[in-house]
Amino acid sequence: MYEQSGAVRRELRALLERPVDPIEGGPFLIITVRGTDKFVQFAGGAGEDLLLDLPRATLTDAEFERAGRFLPAVGVSMAGESDMPSFSANFGSDVDAAAEAVGVVLMRVYEFDAAAGLEFEGM
Repeated sequence: MYEQSGAVRRELRALLERPVDPIEGGPFLIITVRGTDKFVQFAGGAGEDLLLDLPRATLTDAEFERAGRFLPAVGVSMAGESDMPSFSANFGSDVDAAAEAVGVVLMRVYEFDAAAGLEFEGM
């Protein structure tokens, strides 16, 4: 897959262990490619499903085309209203499937090298 898949799995597992605030909702995790504005984001938390969200507005036309071609194979589809569409998926607690989807976004949609550095931000 890609070199940082172990780190992605650890961060996704940690997200699923974070408590969910009933007022503010579940925690999130943003995986960014170091030195770029490209990212993949997840929401989730203890007792909550792992939800991927990749907003259309953040993708170039070429990235959007590639996302539509490659993401359905890993369970990610276009969702949302016409003015705020995004690619999204509910992975439940399947960290491996979510990590595979991250790999597809990074390597097939964004076309980064397998060794691209990642940064993790979350609450």
